[in-house]
Amino acid sequence: MDTKDMVVLLIAFIVYIILLIFVFAPIYAVVWRFVKNRTPVRGTNWYMRFYEAKKENDREYEEYLKWAAKRGYKPIIKKRN
Repeated sequence: MDTKDMVVLLIAFIVYIILLIFVFAPIYAVVWRFVKNRTPVRGTNWYMRFYEAKKENDREYEEYLKWAAKRGYKPIIKKRN
């Protein structure tokens, strides 16, 4: 392998990087946006399930406080985040 072959390979590598950046990256971004917009939003659904479970736990705790107050028990203190 002489200098001419190394220069040709270096130029080919630079052209490959340019193609990756200016041709395939925008195509990938468009395809990714298309796929992302047509699939369920998992993050929001997970957060809503977490939020609903937390609200349910708070409701149960409020009911427990009422139950303990009626029976004269000292309630267990729940730490709030």
